[in-house]
Amino acid sequence: MHRIIVLIVFLAVAAPVIAGGSGNQKASAEQPDKNSTSGEIVVAQWDFAHADGGLTRLAFFSDIPWRQPPPECCSTFIDVIDFDSQGTIVRQVIANARDVVTEHESHLYGRADAAYVQASVPAVDCPFQVPYGEPVPAECSQSTLHVSLSWMGDDPLLVGHVIQRSNEEVVLCRLKNFEQGASRFGVAEGVITDGIEDFTRGTPSSYAVIGRFTTATTTHGECLEF
Repeated sequence: MHRIIVLIVFLAVAAPVIAGGSGNQKASAEQPDKNSTSGEIVVAQWDFAHADGGLTRLAFFSDIPWRQPPPECCSTFIDVIDFDSQGTIVRQVIANARDVVTEHESHLYGRADAAYVQASVPAVDCPFQVPYGEPVPAECSQSTLHVSLSWMGDDPLLVGHVIQRSNEEVVLCRLKNFEQGASRFGVAEGVITDGIEDFTRGTPSSYAVIGRFTTATTTHGECLEF
């Protein structure tokens, strides 16, 4: 049951991220407007306990819509957080990049059987929680994180789909949204480094998922896609 719930949540979060590149379009009142996107998603997490009760958590996420060449294709998120024994963030290294990845190479094999990602992503390193949406503080440094990770699936394939329909005559819009995904739990290994420190510490991940997703939207009438 837990894994079914994870797949449903993954579909709800991942497919809109992949589809986000379509932009807003208005469907014709005479002809339906159809948009579809397919892609791959990989996720990994590492947890390292400290002797003093603190924790270091490393999270990695990347989505790769098909038929779009790098760097326009890819979103990559890397987050390294050091917590002290009281749960306070004492260091954060974060890379949250879309369309600014300096290099990106990836491939997913079979039905989410295995995958790899190689990328270089600009990052910020702060001795506290990185302030969101603000200029980089003087105490922080900027660097590039170099990624070379591989995933190997070792659990049964989970397949699910979601269909949403709307037929609102009041706004003269008919909409059908279809999302389908297949994902597999597994393990990730490799390197995420700023050139000095390897944040994976050469160990396998504590959590990893490989996935393939398709989203298709059909609108008919006076519709604004989101």
